[in-house]
Amino acid sequence: MRLFAEPYRAMAGLIWDTHDVDFSTAYMWPSGYFAKTEFNMNADGTLAQGRAEALVSLEQLRAANDSKEFKDFLTGKVVHDSVMPYNEVLVTVDPSKLIGVFARSTQIKHLLAAMGARDHLAQILPQLGSLPIILHDPENGVRPFTRAAQ
Repeated sequence: MRLFAEPYRAMAGLIWDTHDVDFSTAYMWPSGYFAKTEFNMNADGTLAQGRAEALVSLEQLRAANDSKEFKDFLTGKVVHDSVMPYNEVLVTVDPSKLIGVFARSTQIKHLLAAMGARDHLAQILPQLGSLPIILHDPENGVRPFTRAAQ
């Protein structure tokens, strides 16, 4: 799956176990849908400009990701067997349930950003300990960034 934004603008991120997240009040849209909630959510939390009608469930997101099938919202065509675009999911998370940090590529600056995020989290949330770092690269897959490599 591709992640939102270019890696140079968003080079690291946080990982939660979905079993520790309550999705009952989450807002989720299909892969590649431009929800743009920063512009389409009202102050009271309601969605504007048709965003509520486009919501999907976690099961629908997983099924689409498993099938590698999604609608290209710019062309209206269904795409098969391609790298999935991002999913926009807004959900409340508990920071104490973090399970890892990811880097967007093997570029040194991305790895250092992930290591810095992990170390900062260890300072502000010491109960987490030293979280693992995972490399997320659409071309090479997902794999651990080992302590030896660090």
